[in-house]
Amino acid sequence: MPSSSGDRWEDDLFAQESPRDIHDRGYKYLLSSKRTFVQLLRSFVRSAWVADIDETRLERLDKSYVLPDFREKEADLVYRLVIVDQNNDGTPIERIFYVLLEHQSTVDPQMPYRLLVYLLEIWRDHLKNVDPRQVARRNFRLPPIVPIVLYNGRPMWTAPRRFRDLIDADERFGPELVDFEYILIDVHRYRDEELQAVANLMAAVFFIDRVRQPDEIRERLRALVAMLVRLTPDERRAFFRWLATMLRARFLDQARTEELSWLEGAFDRLLGEEEEAMVTNFERVLDEAFRREREQGRRAGLEEGRRAGLEEGRRQTARRLLERGLDEALVAEVTELSIEEVRRLRAALRSESGETPPPSDAAGRAD
Repeated sequence: MPSSSGDRWEDDLFAQESPRDIHDRGYKYLLSSKRTFVQLLRSFVRSAWVADIDETRLERLDKSYVLPDFREKEADLVYRLVIVDQNNDGTPIERIFYVLLEHQSTVDPQMPYRLLVYLLEIWRDHLKNVDPRQVARRNFRLPPIVPIVLYNGRPMWTAPRRFRDLIDADERFGPELVDFEYILIDVHRYRDEELQAVANLMAAVFFIDRVRQPDEIRERLRALVAMLVRLTPDERRAFFRWLATMLRARFLDQARTEELSWLEGAFDRLLGEEEEAMVTNFERVLDEAFRREREQGRRAGLEEGRRAGLEEGRRQTARRLLERGLDEALVAEVTELSIEEVRRLRAALRSESGETPPPSDAAGRAD
C-alpha cells in the first residue's frame, strides 16, 4: 500500500534533488500538510463536496507512475479522501475519492492529456488493492478523482480546461467522446482584497507569490503582517520557509545553498515577534540578504576579472615568445596554454604580418 504523510510539513522535500524547479518543491512542501491541503480546498475550490471532507481521514499517496513512454513520473500531489453519504435506507456509507493536484508555473497546452494519464494510473493502482470478485460485480464503481491545476505564472492560463477541446473536430461527435474538466486555481487572478479576506496560510502565500521585484516584498509584507500574526507558529514557520526558498529562486544565487540556510535561520528568529517588530526586522533581514548577494556578486566579478587578466597575460607572453621564434610546444609549456591556443596565436601573428605559413607547418596542423 502507498505510504501516507502525517499532518506536518515534510522538510525533506527541500533537501531532495529533483528536476522540478524550486517553486514546485515549495508548493509541494506546503501542501504536504493535510491541514494546509484542506485549507486550500475550502478556501479556493467552489464545490459542494469540499464541505464534507473529513480531515482526519486524509491520506497522501507517495506514488510514482510509469507513463506510456516508460518515463517514471511523480504526480505533484495525490490525496485519498473519504466522505460519508447515506444509503436509501438512511444508513451511512463511506465513499472513497481522490484529489490530484498539479502545480504549474508555465502554461502547458497538453494539460488535459497529462491529467488523463494520471487519472488512469491512479485508477489502475486503486484496482490492484480491490478484491477481483468485487470488481466483477455489476454494481462496482470506480472512485471519483478530482483533478486540480494550481497555476502561479503571470500570463493568462490559455490551455484547454476540458479534455475534448484537445480532440480534433470534436464538434462532429456527441457524448461518446471521453471528456472531463479540471479545476483551475490561478494565483494571479485573485484580487488582493480577496486574499486578505481569506486570511490563512495559502492566501498569504498567494499574496506574496505575485512579487517580481525586490521592493514589492516590503510593500506586500506590510499589507500582510496582520494576517501572519494570526497564523499558528507552525504555519508561520512554514510560510517563512517557503518565502526563503522563493526569494532564493527569484532574486538570489540558487547555487549558494548556504544563503538559503542563512535566510531560514534569520526568518526563524521572527516567528514570535509582534506585528511592528516583525515588519521592521523582516526588512532588515531582506536588506542584509540583498547586501550579501551584491557583495558575493562583486567578489565573483573581481575573481572573474582576475582570471580573465591572467589568461590575457598568458596570451601576450605567448605572442612575444612566438615572435622570438620559440617552439610551439615550449611556449605552451611555459605559459600553461593549450597547444591549440598557441597555434591559433601563431596563425594570428602570421596573418597580421602577411606571412604565409610554411608547408611543413600547414601539414603538421592538418595531421
